[in-house]
Amino acid sequence: MDYTCLVPYRDGNSNGGAEVDAAADAADAAADAGLSFTIDNSACFYGNDQAYCVDSENTSFKECNMSNSKTYNYDICMAKIFNFTKKNGIQWSKNFISYPNVKKYVNTLEVDRKNCMDRSDGIFVNNGENENEYVCLSSHYEKDERDDTYCIYATTNKSSSDSNSNSTEDSTKDVFCINYPFSRLELCNKANENSNYRLCYKKILDMSKDKLYNLEPYF
Repeated sequence: MDYTCLVPYRDGNSNGGAEVDAAADAADAAADAGLSFTIDNSACFYGNDQAYCVDSENTSFKECNMSNSKTYNYDICMAKIFNFTKKNGIQWSKNFISYPNVKKYVNTLEVDRKNCMDRSDGIFVNNGENENEYVCLSSHYEKDERDDTYCIYATTNKSSSDSNSNSTEDSTKDVFCINYPFSRLELCNKANENSNYRLCYKKILDMSKDKLYNLEPYF
């Protein structure tokens, strides 16, 4: 019988309880033992805006057991946890993201599109030839928040690209920043050492032709 125990991650330690568990006795055992879960001994991830770690001792998935280097596989572990918990009634409103670095392991374009568009200022652009490349842009970022992501200047009003337009409102450009939890394009992930703003900008320029206008770099 398959089972797993997920523990909410708190500053390198468990909070003493199992949040998600398909086998109640495994959850009780983990809580009673007061086990400590860290990114050094557990497979951890973000799900529904919460960081969780997999209790290696209380899961049937060998790919999630970090103590066995021969069978441990983070990618497969995340896929199995995601599918198994959903099958058992756990609703994940967002895709899994690795913890502590920010990298997608379970990806569904439609889930990210919905989460992006649920925001009143969300703009979702994607590569029509490759469904694994897409970006969620948002104008809600305050100035002091923009250092953590990549941003561009743009307008959503097509008429503002008309040189004959006299509307001041039309010509106003907003700053749109990448909401990376709902995006999948590593060169646009500022937390990734291989990211590249200029290449990211060119990608967005190409993908957003029918949604954003008058794009300019934002530094």
